[in-house]
Amino acid sequence: MVAANPNPTNITFPDRGRTSPRLEQVPGDVTKRYIKSAEKIRRLAPRHFFPAEVVYVVSPSNIWVRLVNHITSQLELASSKDLDTATAELYKYVMAPVKPDRLGRARILKLSEDKAMCYVYFIDAGQPGKVKTSELYELPKGFACHPWQTVPLMLHGIDPANGTNWASDEVAKLQEVLDRYTHFWVTPVLSTKYPDDESCFISANINGLTDTEYDKIFTTQKPDLNVGDSIAELYNLELHKPQIDRIDGAAQKSYPYYDNEFYNHFEEKPLDQEAMLPPEIHSNFHLENPFPQLRGDFGSSFLREGHTLWVFTMLSDTSTLEINKPTPNRFFAHRLDSKKGEPNDIERFRRFAEEGRQLAKQMDEFYLFSQNQHGLDFNAVYEQLKSGERVFGIVQHYRKTSYFTMRYQRVEILHCIVREGGERCFYRGRFLDTGGIETFTCASVIHIHPDHMTTYPMCYVLYYSCLSRPNKFDKTWNDVHLEPFNEVYLRPNRVFQVKLVKTPRTTTDLSKPLHVESMVPALNPEGKSIEDLMTENRHAIRETYPPPILDIYEDLRFAGETEATETGMARRSKRVTSDSD
Repeated sequence: MVAANPNPTNITFPDRGRTSPRLEQVPGDVTKRYIKSAEKIRRLAPRHFFPAEVVYVVSPSNIWVRLVNHITSQLELASSKDLDTATAELYKYVMAPVKPDRLGRARILKLSEDKAMCYVYFIDAGQPGKVKTSELYELPKGFACHPWQTVPLMLHGIDPANGTNWASDEVAKLQEVLDRYTHFWVTPVLSTKYPDDESCFISANINGLTDTEYDKIFTTQKPDLNVGDSIAELYNLELHKPQIDRIDGAAQKSYPYYDNEFYNHFEEKPLDQEAMLPPEIHSNFHLENPFPQLRGDFGSSFLREGHTLWVFTMLSDTSTLEINKPTPNRFFAHRLDSKKGEPNDIERFRRFAEEGRQLAKQMDEFYLFSQNQHGLDFNAVYEQLKSGERVFGIVQHYRKTSYFTMRYQRVEILHCIVREGGERCFYRGRFLDTGGIETFTCASVIHIHPDHMTTYPMCYVLYYSCLSRPNKFDKTWNDVHLEPFNEVYLRPNRVFQVKLVKTPRTTTDLSKPLHVESMVPALNPEGKSIEDLMTENRHAIRETYPPPILDIYEDLRFAGETEATETGMARRSKRVTSDSD
């Protein structure tokens, strides 16, 4: 075993001993507020359980994990074009070669004596590296907004044998135990004290998961607090140590690991400029095809047995917005492909997740460059919608789902909104892939490249026209009736078989709102439908003669919106004409 070293060259990793406060005291404020700085990149500090992968291990007090729905690939660049070279400064965030043909976000931990090389930690990939200071670049705009994708942990309930520092054989045994698994279930231990320090390591119980256990969590999205094998128990069992029972996370002490050769273990990361892809620039695509459309032949790929398809509901941050609360008259569900297998087949969900990740990566690598960003013309969009044609665009809007995370999102413009006599203009749009509806400023929506219209929307808009609010006098759905719809009927069942209302002599376009006739759990197709449960429990009224056309966006419009928009557009048109004269 390695004895304690009173004067170690390197003790631990990275930059332990430094603090990174989250809050600052602003003069005149009673309480502290979050630090707002363009140079500060926040770190994730989970308080609840989550699935993860272990990416780097220094010691039992220094384990780095990454959430399974991380966005590392979206924070890497395949080109250094438009990036300024960076000066090498201690603890500075930079873009550095994480692979020969990829730049990733990194933090400088140490500089060589001649300043020609630096030692960095890639905060998203979860690995250390040694790179040339001449191959460092400044972070592009927007990259500092995203937190570290890796999370540092301390393994709860274990101490070093000598009571002071970790020995090399203890670290090796931990690595051996962790190598038995590819995925882990992490449960942060509740603490009586959470310091104002983002560099503080979280004490956590870590369980190794078998493929079957991970697949169950991945498919059902239902947590099981007791799933997996305890890494701490396996570690103590291997080294014949007693299990230490600690209730408070703050009681778990962090111990150093002395290694005077620590930085010598860092792998050198060279940059191959020739292998890097030049940015894909299409400067005139918005002029050649300003309003590209989705293909019309996707329906047959997803519809089963005529007008029946499978969908699944997924927790999303869109549900926190009032306009996106699912109601029987407008809710969102994600698509499942039509390949053979059970509705909840894990491979079906993996294909969905991979398709979403590839789409997100494709759009990130394209719209990151300003040469590919061209704003939509509000007047042209208005005329396009007025003629009955659809309009699609791109919005930079960060959203995380259980399977993928998007930064640049595809949207369909539903309405042009003009207020205050033409002075203020907005778009109301629907997210094609993550679901939800929001209002955007005109400047925030840019043209979409036709190549990004080849992937079919990953989220459907569904609605019942046969279900209405129990109280006819209510202008909106009451939470008393929506809670059972979402929490009792949709979320527990999750995967559904949907039968659409048949419209004679028409082809179903799955990219448009889908008129639901019936919806049953896919694993129990003979069971009661959602509409039956809603009406039997008096959470909705079934209309005997549903209206042929239901405006599912009616509740989103403000009073007099149409008139205000038409009047405002007329004034805008006059203003443009007078300016041209």
